[in-house]
Amino acid sequence: MRKEKKCVIIEKKCLTVTLLFIAVILFCVKGTVMSREKDGDLADRQYYRAIENEYIGEIREVLAEYGYKNCGITMTKVTEKDMPNEYTVLIHHKRLQSLDKTGRESIKTELSGVGFPEEESRFSYVFLELEND
Repeated sequence: MRKEKKCVIIEKKCLTVTLLFIAVILFCVKGTVMSREKDGDLADRQYYRAIENEYIGEIREVLAEYGYKNCGITMTKVTEKDMPNEYTVLIHHKRLQSLDKTGRESIKTELSGVGFPEEESRFSYVFLELEND
């Protein structure tokens, strides 16, 4: 009877150790999978950063053609899962304030013609208004 009790205790310990090893292995596998997902996200972020910088350079060229060299350009991005990226391009230059609405719309139309590799992405262009004191 005592031997049977010892065998049961040994079996329970063995089962506990086995379950512990399985748990450790599962955590290791999960960490590896998540690490690979992060690597994929990193590659995506680097890709988008590169095409966004290129896009800002093209916007600068268009604005320079209009005579607005050295514009300040800030581009913000909103990303949602399973949705196209939405960008807001904020442009500021002292001389842009003196433009009428038609002139601004003309520049916005020209800027919307600048190509972006991710065609489903949406852009809005905003001219910063500085208050004169």
